[in-house]
Amino acid sequence: MTNRLKKLTFFLIVSTFIGVSVLISCTKENEILENEHNSFQIKTKEAENENIIIEQYSALVAKSLINPEFRERLKKAALERFDGDYDVLAINLRPDSLQEFSTMAKIMEETYNENFKDKYKSTYKEFLANTFTVIPNLQISIPVNCKDWDTYSYLPYVLPLYVDIEDEGHGVMLEAFNGLDKRTIFDMGKKPNIPVVVVSISERVDSRLKFKELIKYNYTPMDSTPASPGSLSIDRIYGGELQLHWADVSGELGYRILKKAGPGEFTEIATTNANQNYYTDIAAVPGEWNQYMICSFNENGNSSAMKYLGKYASYRDMGSELKLSTIGFNSEDALEDYESWARGCPELKLYVIGGNEGSNSSFVTYESSTPLEPDDKDDIIDKDGWAINETVISKWNSNNGSILTFFWIEEDGGRYSSTLDIDAKMEIKFDSLLGGMLSGDITLTHKAKVDLESKDDTIGRSDVYFWDPLIKKYSIREFYWILECVD
Repeated sequence: MTNRLKKLTFFLIVSTFIGVSVLISCTKENEILENEHNSFQIKTKEAENENIIIEQYSALVAKSLINPEFRERLKKAALERFDGDYDVLAINLRPDSLQEFSTMAKIMEETYNENFKDKYKSTYKEFLANTFTVIPNLQISIPVNCKDWDTYSYLPYVLPLYVDIEDEGHGVMLEAFNGLDKRTIFDMGKKPNIPVVVVSISERVDSRLKFKELIKYNYTPMDSTPASPGSLSIDRIYGGELQLHWADVSGELGYRILKKAGPGEFTEIATTNANQNYYTDIAAVPGEWNQYMICSFNENGNSSAMKYLGKYASYRDMGSELKLSTIGFNSEDALEDYESWARGCPELKLYVIGGNEGSNSSFVTYESSTPLEPDDKDDIIDKDGWAINETVISKWNSNNGSILTFFWIEEDGGRYSSTLDIDAKMEIKFDSLLGGMLSGDITLTHKAKVDLESKDDTIGRSDVYFWDPLIKKYSIREFYWILECVD
């Protein structure tokens, strides 16, 4: 046998030995499994780690879906179809991720701390670090019935799609569960008629979080719902009427307007045509906080987010006259707290400071040029009060302020004078956007300068609102006054 043949024979023997050794080693290192459907897989240690991550993250998603806001936001994000499918990269839901995902990230962190922190014996930050170290391209998808998902009423099942398992074909059965620990089985060869949330490794984004070359394209959804209207505003125009405005969007067939007044429920009151970016509610309830929700819609459904706004409707028309009709003290004793009988009739001074809801500016809109003084002291303690008929604002509208602070002084003069700053802190209670009661303090930075003399008495201050009744009695302890609206 030649030297060359000997070398070739030796190489074949060594190669065969190495091949057998590798096969034996592979068999020891990996577990060959046969599932109940007679499909064979190789279950590697790496696959085991990935499956643990998928299982744990699926459990977190299932519990988070109990929160209806999480469901609504997940659907909205999936409908964006950033890679052509109805899915979201899980790494985008970290607490330090994009602003648009911040609410979902917060809900998931709260859910983890409440349900899994002790179980997994790690902080949420550690849990996420481990998750995305093992599977950077983990995704949450809604592959079926996403657009039809009623997020308000339906809690979907979550299907963990483990790696290295057979998940295609009739008769392949996989288990799913929801946040209430209910379980069901899905046939992978039969499309469900309900929305299902799937947690899996992305097929379209690689571990570097880059689109795979085969699906690298610019996707423009052709069957999406329109964007939500923005730049919302609301104005009072006539008594009991409010006009809503918003920025028009593209691709809409129209807009839906829902409303509730006071503690009631939201109901749809109108729809508008495409490109109509306003609506006038002629039935706004005066004296109540009227709240509205607006969404756009097209043939694919409503925009994924409702826009909220609200305002108090008024009894009065814009530009009506505000008149001080009556002033009085409830008793002679009450009057003498400010003006003794020895000084005769009281001399009352009125300052009115105007401001608007949500504004941090104010201005003096009225100051009585001379003291308001009755002809006779008994007139102001008469049971009907002193009829004065003084015009405070000739045309009351937003230029005068929708909130007025009335500041009253009883002037007595004196040898020394000083200046008083009127801090017009106005308090207004209103319904929050979520329907609860919230106390909103509007503090106006402007402070009116009032000249006082040493014996002047401050009676006090009270707020008057544009949405108050047309005729209303206001009081500061035993002192009162009546305002009337004159059209």
